Amino acid sequence: MNGRITNEQSRLDSHDVANAVASLWAGIYRGVIMIICSCNVLTDKAVRGAVMDADAPVRTSSEVYSCLGCSPQCGLWARSIKRIMRDALTC
Repeated sequence: MNGRITNEQSRLDSHDVANAVASLWAGIYRGVIMIICSCNVLTDKAVRGAVMDADAPVRTSSEVYSCLGCSPQCGLWARSIKRIMRDALTC
């Protein structure tokens, strides 16, 4: 081994990234505004607001995107959005 990192080794699994973001949300970074969807630059605050302020119950991450005037692009952040939705509705 030459000590160099290959492209294969440097790639992050999308599930690892989503789990890391979900852990941050659930853990020590409560109260800090975070970008939840980098494709549409949605913050956790915007997602929570869409869930709480919707006229009809918002049940899916696609409905959150629709409330915020955009659409899902990569789908990577769906778990994080669902977690925020669940947290917002149980408070």
